[in-house]
Amino acid sequence: MSIFRKIVDMGGKFSNFCAFEIHNKYYKYLFNFELKHFVGANNAISNEYSKQIDEIWKKRYKVKVDKRWFAHFAHCYGVESPLYIPDNIFHSVIEPYFNRDEYVKCMANKNYFDKWLPNVKHVTTIARNIKDVWYDAEFNVLTEEQVVEKLSKYSEFVAKPSRDSGGGAGVEFITEKMDVPKLKKLKDTFVSDFLVQEVFQQHDCLNAIYPHSVNTIRVMTLNWHGKIYVLSALLRMGVNGKRVDNMVRGGVNWAI
Repeated sequence: MSIFRKIVDMGGKFSNFCAFEIHNKYYKYLFNFELKHFVGANNAISNEYSKQIDEIWKKRYKVKVDKRWFAHFAHCYGVESPLYIPDNIFHSVIEPYFNRDEYVKCMANKNYFDKWLPNVKHVTTIARNIKDVWYDAEFNVLTEEQVVEKLSKYSEFVAKPSRDSGGGAGVEFITEKMDVPKLKKLKDTFVSDFLVQEVFQQHDCLNAIYPHSVNTIRVMTLNWHGKIYVLSALLRMGVNGKRVDNMVRGGVNWAI
């Protein structure tokens, strides 16, 4: 291997460390910092419970954990267990082990969901904006006039960032009649790529629970040697008339 190739490889490893490893280490401290505000986190735990936690995490996995997590979970669920997984350990150790960090950005780009998952039903996309170029749902290039014409058929539509939109950030419900100047103004409100979609109509049973947001069921699964295990399922919904179900926007989660 040439010296130049080695330098390039070292640069790649260093950038990967900066992009992902430091990020994961940051999670270890970020979640523990927020922990002091969690209900029950400052409750005293018994010596026996403390020993059980050490048996699992310190002796078996050689991992130092903040036991306030276990006080918090015991308070919430009414059961003491050393098998609770602290959030900071989950996000900084377990999640990166099972999911390649470097794939996150591309797999989380909403403009390509129907490409990654072609056999899954998706919300109808009216138009996409990628690197300041407009496309239709099938990625055919559109003029601004054509986008305006498409949007004129809707009394309301949703515009959202295609990347970095976690927690409902940047989601806009638009009822204003569009023309080219207004479309340009809409585009300028987004830092990067975004897409425009129909307002989704949820099933009557979910609508009866809370009609103002699209209430979602979020399922976490584990692919272990080809077998899929369902680890948890949550029903998420908005509150107080809000249009999104994200907790950081005031929404609530219900374990199911």
